[in-house]
Amino acid sequence: MRQTTIIIILSILLFSNTTTYAQGILAEKDTFTHQDTLRGSITPEREWWDLTYYHLDIEVKPDDKFIEGKNTVNYKVLKPHQV
Repeated sequence: MRQTTIIIILSILLFSNTTTYAQGILAEKDTFTHQDTLRGSITPEREWWDLTYYHLDIEVKPDDKFIEGKNTVNYKVLKPHQV
């Protein structure tokens, strides 16, 4: 009984320690600013156009648990590109 208890305790300590370090090892090291979070990254798919207008028109219906709306986007093409 005592040996089983020791094995269980050691297993818990071993696996809990591993999970704690796993997030640190796998986490990305890049630091992001608040502006990066709002704008996103400039990728090859996004560098050929410039957003000039963005309008989000939504209607929230909490009683129905429903959101309805539309999004209007205008942009200027900076260079030819095909995604």
